[in-house]
This record gives sequence, C-alpha cells and structure tokens, in this order.
Amino acid sequence: MTILFQVIASLIISFCFGVVFHVRGKRLVLSSFSGGLGCLVYLLPMLESPAVSIFLASCAITIYAEVCARLLKTPATVFLVGGLIPLVPGGGMYHCMFELLEGNLSQAATTGYQTLLQAGAIAVGMITVSSLFKLYWELRRRAAQVHRR
Repeated sequence: MTILFQVIASLIISFCFGVVFHVRGKRLVLSSFSGGLGCLVYLLPMLESPAVSIFLASCAITIYAEVCARLLKTPATVFLVGGLIPLVPGGGMYHCMFELLEGNLSQAATTGYQTLLQAGAIAVGMITVSSLFKLYWELRRRAAQVHRR
C-alpha cells in the first residue's frame, strides 16, 4: 500500500510541476505519468544502494520521455523534467546543510557524499539513455540516406 501511495504522490507532484510550467493537454497527463513511472522503478527493486535505484529510475524516465517526444513531436524535456522532480535528493541536501550547521562534519560529509551520488545517478541515467537514443536515430538516418542512393 505504501508503494501505491508514493507512486500516486509522485504522479500528483509531476502533474503540479507541469501546471507550473504551462504544460497543457495530453502532454500534461503523459508528463505526470513519467513521475509515477520513475517512483515505481525506484521503489520496486529495493536495492541496497539508493543511487543504483535512482539511476534505473532515471533511465526509465528518460526512455519514456524520448518515446513520448517522438510520438507527440514535443521536446523530451517536457516529459523528463516533471518525471525527475520526485527523484531529486532534496532531503539529503537539507540534512547535509543541517549537519554542517550543527558542526557534525563527518555526518555532513557522509550525507553530502550520498546526496552527490544520487544526483550524479540522475545525470548519468539521463545522459546515457539520451545519448543512445541520439545515436540510434543518427544511425537510422544514415542508413536511410544510403538506401536512397
């Protein structure tokens, strides 16, 4: 039941984020689904490392965003940004700064390191999938050019 609640909350968060950035119509609905998908992929594996789960969720969101972008002829960022918002490690950033202000430098370093790993996992997941999609479409375009000759 907890997983379902978190997925629905992520859908709502992504929906509201889309409203703030003036995403309209079916793009708004599909954009909010990316948040739910990311949360589901993040929660299902129950891996030891949150960074690996976030990486997998980021990859899933990016795949979804790239497919929706091709189908609706819309930039992938419309679907990508709303889906990634629930994954951003804001709590980790808060706790790192709190520990720094309290003077607990070792705890702040540990929390900061974990937060940077999670943020890096989001970036690496996005870059990996986006690069693979661009490579695929470029190879497909070149193959079509060769067939025309």
